[in-house]
Amino acid sequence: MKKFLFILPIVLLFACKKEQAKPTGVTGPSSILIFFKNSTGLDLLNPATPNALNPLQIQLLDVNDAGQKTVYLKPLLDAPKGFRLIQDDAGVNYMSLTYSGGLRTGNKITRYLKFDNGSEDKITFEVMIGTEIIGNIWVNDILVPRNLDKNTTGLIEIVK
Repeated sequence: MKKFLFILPIVLLFACKKEQAKPTGVTGPSSILIFFKNSTGLDLLNPATPNALNPLQIQLLDVNDAGQKTVYLKPLLDAPKGFRLIQDDAGVNYMSLTYSGGLRTGNKITRYLKFDNGSEDKITFEVMIGTEIIGNIWVNDILVPRNLDKNTTGLIEIVK
């Protein structure tokens, strides 16, 4: 009987197989990396660049069900304005735009970036359901060529 009580927990330990959790919804990258540049290729998020963009004046707009644009602001989140600014090792500045929120039509999400001069850029991206990547991305209704064979959003360049 003692041998049975000793062996039983070991058998149960190996007999019970825990099912692996499967991802639900979108997994993978949670942002789109944007490089704003002028016509000569200079970094417009660098304050030393002439006519640089002021990140404090950039607003992310979402479209609600009534079709109205509203300012995205979630003060309790890590990126309360829906984006964050990052800088690479070479000192180049990028905007990392989250893709949560926005107007969803099928598997496409549309968001707008509004600048202090009143201009806007429309960003539409496709969430590839059942995969780990963001699909096609359109900037102002123009498809941005990207490498979609990796779990990455790639880099989007916008000339202002």
